[in-house]
Amino acid sequence: MPYNSSARSVSCAKPKTGSGNAAVRNKAYNAQTCACGYGTPTPSPEPEPTGPTGSTGCTGCTPEAQCQFPKTADGQWDFAAFWAARLAEGWIYPIAQDNDAPFTDPMQQFNADRPDMGACHDGIDLQTQRTAPSTNVNLCSGDSPIYSIADGTVVYSTTGYYEGTGSVIAVYPDSAGNNIVIRYGEIGFCTATFPPFTVLTVPVTKGSVIGYMMNNGYGTHMLHFEAYFGCDSAGNAIVLDSSTPNYAAGPVNGLTQGGNTTYDYVTPTCGKSTFNRRQDLIDPTEVQQLKNNPAWPAS
Repeated sequence: MPYNSSARSVSCAKPKTGSGNAAVRNKAYNAQTCACGYGTPTPSPEPEPTGPTGSTGCTGCTPEAQCQFPKTADGQWDFAAFWAARLAEGWIYPIAQDNDAPFTDPMQQFNADRPDMGACHDGIDLQTQRTAPSTNVNLCSGDSPIYSIADGTVVYSTTGYYEGTGSVIAVYPDSAGNNIVIRYGEIGFCTATFPPFTVLTVPVTKGSVIGYMMNNGYGTHMLHFEAYFGCDSAGNAIVLDSSTPNYAAGPVNGLTQGGNTTYDYVTPTCGKSTFNRRQDLIDPTEVQQLKNNPAWPAS
């Protein structure tokens, strides 16, 4: 699905099973329409459902509204529900099953104190089992690929992200029309595919290779994973500003915003007052739910 900076909304159509069995149709309807919103599908009794998500036939689901981040019952931002909805939409984890490794260092976690950056950690560092010996940021092959988590559009890349590593920024529309922004950081990538330091509109499909793990010069290898909702908490869309010299940074809508202390969905708790990032930064920790997708690449 191509990146679309304009607002859009979608609704879920009732599936046609042709079985003539209302219970079967209810089950299919729940599985499909609840994937368009937050919540757990709840089977419905007769009659056959006729409406959109949240109506008869799909109880227990709330429609996913554009520019409305989910909340818990007590009014907190619900990151688990957000990533559960992405799982329901079929998004996948960016590291292969046979290369996935658990967190071992608190510094890898979101909101960890990063004294070298003067900020709280703005993402999570996903680990791998395999080593990544190359220090070349221009990587067109490797043993540890990074996969696109959904269908979307790569809009920017840089070969000067952190300690000689690169990053690739992609925009992924969700079912409500929100443009979720993901930054794949501290990786190598094929610069012929994603030319750096220029505005890009390169389509990517779920499971296609974004880049590869690389050695950052300190003997470590990881995927630094950042996520942005694409809207502020007032319901206004935030679109990356391609007018700035560096599309990924800048004072307007760039992802990197040094010293910014205003955030809609997260609060710096590491002892610093900033993430040095855009205001719609979200906690990506629950992205690990995407490991539950059967389509998660095995290798």
